[in-house]
Amino acid sequence: MSTSQISLQSNVTTSLPLLVRPWSQGWEKKYNQGSMLFCYQNDGDPRMTTALDIPCFNYVLQSAARRLGKKEFNIENNPIYPQSSDGPLRNDHFKYGFFGVVRNDMAADSTLQRLYNCDVFGRSMVANIFSGKPLKRSDVLSLAIVKMDCHAKYEFFVLPEGTRQPSMVTEKEAYQVIGMCNGLLCGHSKPPSASNPNGSNIVGSNKIVKEICREIPIGMVSHAVARIPSEGQITQALRDQDRFTLLPRVEVLLA
Repeated sequence: MSTSQISLQSNVTTSLPLLVRPWSQGWEKKYNQGSMLFCYQNDGDPRMTTALDIPCFNYVLQSAARRLGKKEFNIENNPIYPQSSDGPLRNDHFKYGFFGVVRNDMAADSTLQRLYNCDVFGRSMVANIFSGKPLKRSDVLSLAIVKMDCHAKYEFFVLPEGTRQPSMVTEKEAYQVIGMCNGLLCGHSKPPSASNPNGSNIVGSNKIVKEICREIPIGMVSHAVARIPSEGQITQALRDQDRFTLLPRVEVLLA
């Protein structure tokens, strides 16, 4: 027997607590609803986890490139990753895994640690870093780790205490995390047209984005009625946690 009624138990959200290890700069204090968190695997201490949101992850990736000095930036001499000769960001060499989306802070009054409630399955509200154009139901959202010329796109980082990191940090080519919608990089793609109905990414040796190294699925849009951020607002949010917090949210079914 079939029924046309929608079960109230369909797409039920599953949330898990995450006790986050503090950063010396205080990045963990500004993880908010809609922040997508990555966790370091094989952390050693099962009670606390090294977790990064998108601005923190981009800062860590950029800082690694800066420490390399004038060496050619590639996966073999990037201190974030172990030695690998089998191509960039292989599954068994990439040590940061996507954990989930922050729902709320479960220990907001604590100054010593942060305990976040994170959505890991079902419906969740995610900050829109994926498109500066209207999203629609069934759009597929993901994150891309790209190799890019940061100096051509960004001017500074904003640290958690509100100070701007000098522009010298952005002069080096580095890996960065940016949003994707239906396989198109936000701010680095050509929109669909009559001659190219699927659109295309602007990637190449003479482009800002040199290479797409890895794609991380987030989920499918289930409801998107919030205002549409500009690509400039999204670009700033990738390096400023306060700007990230101000982005509109969209409802997704987590992958």
